[in-house]
Amino acid sequence: MNNFVYVVYRSRVESYQALHFLQRVGAYCRLASTPMQAGVGCGVCVATTYDVANRYRQQLSTADTFVGFFLQHQTAHGNVVVKIM
Repeated sequence: MNNFVYVVYRSRVESYQALHFLQRVGAYCRLASTPMQAGVGCGVCVATTYDVANRYRQQLSTADTFVGFFLQHQTAHGNVVVKIM
């Protein structure tokens, strides 16, 4: 998966809950290190596809510790991470 979305929370517990939610609905997801561009110290976030993040964005963004969705894509100069949605 070259382009994917990080779903970032300030809480590891919320990250694990989001992961389990996406697994229950059968969506592709995995745990990942939180990108430094997110500016939070939790360290763990959920990586998924853009389509999954877009489809479940309301459910994923309700937690108090939700920070945002960050798109990672590859360029000729390396990976770029930007906040979206």
